[in-house]
Amino acid sequence: MGVGEVAPTAPLRRSRRVARIQLLSERDSSGEAPLKLKRSLNRAPEDQQERTHLMFIDAPPAAVSHAPQPAGTAAAIAGVGVEPVPPGAVKPAPPPPRFAADLGLNRLTFSDEFDSPATIDLGNTHAAGYNWYAQRWFVGRATPPSQVSMANSVLTLGDGHSAGDVALVSAIALAQPAHYVGSVFSGAAYFEARIAFDPADSVRATTAFPAWWALAIEHVYDGRTKADVQWSGQAPGYAHFTELDFFEQVHAPKEDVRGRDDYSGTIHDWSGVFKGRWPIDIWPRGHTKVSVGSRLDTGFHTYGCIYVPAHGATPGFVQWVYDRKTFSDRQYFRGPPVTPPLPGQSSRTWSAETPELASATYSIIDQQRLALSLMTDNRWPMRVDYVRVWQH
Repeated sequence: MGVGEVAPTAPLRRSRRVARIQLLSERDSSGEAPLKLKRSLNRAPEDQQERTHLMFIDAPPAAVSHAPQPAGTAAAIAGVGVEPVPPGAVKPAPPPPRFAADLGLNRLTFSDEFDSPATIDLGNTHAAGYNWYAQRWFVGRATPPSQVSMANSVLTLGDGHSAGDVALVSAIALAQPAHYVGSVFSGAAYFEARIAFDPADSVRATTAFPAWWALAIEHVYDGRTKADVQWSGQAPGYAHFTELDFFEQVHAPKEDVRGRDDYSGTIHDWSGVFKGRWPIDIWPRGHTKVSVGSRLDTGFHTYGCIYVPAHGATPGFVQWVYDRKTFSDRQYFRGPPVTPPLPGQSSRTWSAETPELASATYSIIDQQRLALSLMTDNRWPMRVDYVRVWQH
């Protein structure tokens, strides 16, 4: 659904590359001590080729639809200390975990270390060049800046007292031919975020919970009227789209989760004609809990998801990762989804934990591009140390 025309804005200021880089050895609750790259960075214009915010597509050129190119990259805001980087110095990128590298996912295509609010469109300009847009999809209202804060290279969503939810998304819909602006992802990827929250706050939350997830950008901008999510050969308005939930601390309103030792990670295959809700939601019911082996705590943990598309006769799969250990069964699929009904459609559940069970269910993900979302209840704040995506 469109969000209106893009408000005219002045080009984002460009400046010489300046950065302060500090390597910190940090120990996660998993016992590992990865190196975390902390930096405050002003990017020079030539860096725009180093990080394009549009998309990273493993598809033929004819299949790629382009969003507007960025006019520039936001400079570091006042108060962020910077030190010059020697000319010709190369900014090191954090390496992927081994299981991602073994799949060839070595290229860091998206990264936000939350060193500066300049990566977030807190002014709701809808301009290109941001990592995040302060908006929740389909609601039509912006996230107030007072509900987003940043300190010591950690993002906090939620002010702790306001009613309702708070969200940042990597791409938003536009009422222009480009359809969207922001970062979307297609093809094999490993998505990872380092997140912390206080389980005790769950008893105050009524509308949402800590979550980081992805939705097909085609559905975000298509709403219920255009053709990009129309299932070919079906009645007008019969849509088909994917949702991939990397991490959701699902709970009932005001439920106390302090005794829990799990979270939810799942994939959804949505379809049908919208009539107040989407009628068909297939997901691997009973196979979505990721057990972490201990009670939930207030420390930082990494929540990740591997996505590998199908290739020829080889099925694709998704798999969930906690503290850089693969904790869940894979869900396999092999498309394309030619016509409904899909396996699992009548029962609204389908689990394919071995390649032999792969079917067209969930395979629509191979035809769409994922936009990212960080979301929680205002009364259940969520802290985010970084978000990273590695691809081929």
